[in-house]
Amino acid sequence: MKRLPFFIPFFCIGMVISFAFPKANAALFLFFSACFLLLNFFTQKKLFLLFTLCFSLCLGISYGFWRTEINLSHRLSAYQEITTQKLNIQVISTPETFDRYTRFYGQVLDKNQKMHTVLFSDYHNQQWQKGEIWQIESRLTPPVGILNVSGFNRESWALANQIDAFGTIRKNRQLVKKNNHFRLPDIREKTLQRILEVGKNYPQGKNLIAALTIGKTEYLTQQNWQDLRNLGITHLVSISGLHIGGVAGLTALFCLFLIKKINYYFNYLPTRSPKIISVILGLFAATIYAYLAGFSIPTQRSLMMIVVFALSLILKKYFTVWKIWQIVLIIILLINPTAALTVGFYLSFGLTAAIIFYMNHRIKKQKNNRIDLLIKMQYAAIIASIVPLGLFFSAFPLVSPIANAIFIPLFSIILVPLSLFALICPFDFPLYCAIFLAEYTINTIHFMAQFSPILPIAKPPILWIILSLIASIILLLPRGFYLHFWAILILCIFIFYPKERLPETHFQATVYDVGQGLAVLIATQNHALLFDTGKENTVSYLISSLYADNVKRLDMLVLSHNDNDHDGGRNAIQAAFKPKTIVAGETNAYDFPVSHCTGDTSWEWDGVWFEWLTPKTDDNTAGNDKSCVLRVLTNGYALLVTGDLSQKYEQKLVETYGDNLYSQALILGHHGSKTSSSSLFLDSVRPDYAIVSASFANAYFHPHPSVLKRLKQRNIGVYRTDYQGALRLNTVSGSLNIEPVKTYRPYWQQKPIVVPE
Repeated sequence: MKRLPFFIPFFCIGMVISFAFPKANAALFLFFSACFLLLNFFTQKKLFLLFTLCFSLCLGISYGFWRTEINLSHRLSAYQEITTQKLNIQVISTPETFDRYTRFYGQVLDKNQKMHTVLFSDYHNQQWQKGEIWQIESRLTPPVGILNVSGFNRESWALANQIDAFGTIRKNRQLVKKNNHFRLPDIREKTLQRILEVGKNYPQGKNLIAALTIGKTEYLTQQNWQDLRNLGITHLVSISGLHIGGVAGLTALFCLFLIKKINYYFNYLPTRSPKIISVILGLFAATIYAYLAGFSIPTQRSLMMIVVFALSLILKKYFTVWKIWQIVLIIILLINPTAALTVGFYLSFGLTAAIIFYMNHRIKKQKNNRIDLLIKMQYAAIIASIVPLGLFFSAFPLVSPIANAIFIPLFSIILVPLSLFALICPFDFPLYCAIFLAEYTINTIHFMAQFSPILPIAKPPILWIILSLIASIILLLPRGFYLHFWAILILCIFIFYPKERLPETHFQATVYDVGQGLAVLIATQNHALLFDTGKENTVSYLISSLYADNVKRLDMLVLSHNDNDHDGGRNAIQAAFKPKTIVAGETNAYDFPVSHCTGDTSWEWDGVWFEWLTPKTDDNTAGNDKSCVLRVLTNGYALLVTGDLSQKYEQKLVETYGDNLYSQALILGHHGSKTSSSSLFLDSVRPDYAIVSASFANAYFHPHPSVLKRLKQRNIGVYRTDYQGALRLNTVSGSLNIEPVKTYRPYWQQKPIVVPE
């Protein structure tokens, strides 16, 4: 039993790796753990440690399966029929109002419903209050998101936050029960309104203060997030350990100073234990701050760590930093094992562990001043973050160490304490000052981000990822088994991993999963063309995927036409990849230089033929029909992309080119809408495969059943991003092949989904 705390990490590791299994079998691993436990009673002492580790690991896997299966039992299935239905719901969170919609969490009260917690969106911006019960009409969809090589995974995020479905609310609703009681969350809403009112002349500053004080990070713009990512300081706007710990520490120090001053001037000590009182007051301040932030998962982790640390001081027991880290880790995973599916979990616990591990070995034998300690902590954080950032975001911001050194003190010591103090004050001048400072902080971040180089990291094989993690650990050891040189070499290969180049006269097309939108990368041996960018709110995931596919620069960016689902991410793509040429179907819609994708023009890259087939239009032509039409041809294989072209202009293509439209692969026009892909057009193109780029269970019912019926009648194979995620087409093997970029599916994930017949 004395050694039991040593095995806590292995129990946690078991819970974490349980999410990598294709099937869940809690009973089997519980049986294995019981076997290893029994073996400890009949084995030699030399094997006791090994069997105990195996017992802890299997028990952790079993527990992870069990708890996750409970959560999954409430989730709406991707195979369930999706219809609009009447529901009785209770609002369980403070509604968040944006420009186009209002969002809140609701509890479904109907007894026959399997799901419990639903994230509702109301595009009619109706008034909602926490605690109210309403009868509504809503279309519930399962928490299925986009699936690419890299980037955000909506399913894992929903599972970690225990969201069982997403719902869109219709306008008709009826109040069942009004909330007549005062509830604490009203304070958050009132605080937000005060921030927005005082900062009406500083839009960027008020949004940053709202994010830092009450956790309203959704008010930050896409440009704000892109700038923060370019500098590697996104963690500064997430209310986690850095800010909560700072508030607790500053409050405790101020209270201790105040108590001592009272004793000095009045010779009266209000307590015999001023340090304990100060710690309690600091903990109280941290709890209030966590409440204002909405008690998100990172906030819960941070507050729990502070609670453990405070208890260790109050009870006067010796708690090492490692013990505190382990206690918080196991408490978080015991309460919610699915927290391990979030990126923040690995970055917060991983970087903290790396810093503790490195500093424990360095401080003991060396005398360090504060600057030395900060440098060493930054070194440990950089080494530990290379692999996670490469895996989750496929990029590493080179100026991150400098930016963190500048903005961590600014945020933690000045901006956050000043903002919280301003919210306590009955008058608005301190809040005005905080918002003013935040405005210029955002402007400075934006200025620096423009000159911040990003190091793209292509996704390497799993074996090299494991070697890179081991190399990171070696570099944190004092001597590192005398393998520091080799560890540095392995990490360098991880960062600059050489992707295999395509042979000449071959191309590879990747249809990324960008939800209800379109983004297609067409790569040859030495060139890259991106056809459309998807929506603005998904472009960050597209950028990560492009980095993962080793795209560092675009030779051409095509904006088929001026619709948000096709060109919404144009500014972010331009900033990240600096395209040499930008081509568009609606040249007058942009305030930067573009050329038109005029029909009957062509060019050649690396033995691959590209040609524009865009039909002629006039000023009265609808935007969709101005879409660029691109055909890529090599070695007798062709791919045709038509944007959102309607059947009327498809007919013009047929009249102009006839059988010359023949392409083995066709990306269906307008996401598979019934307004495109006519029988005449399909008979002229004669594709073997049709690709649909759409979001799962979208409100437009794309792809339309009539289109799927026409494809089936012609024996055309159908590939869909809404079911299979990103798709990759290539001609390298001597034939035209299409396959999903991700085929492995862990047991908790619904996508890739088997395409229904």
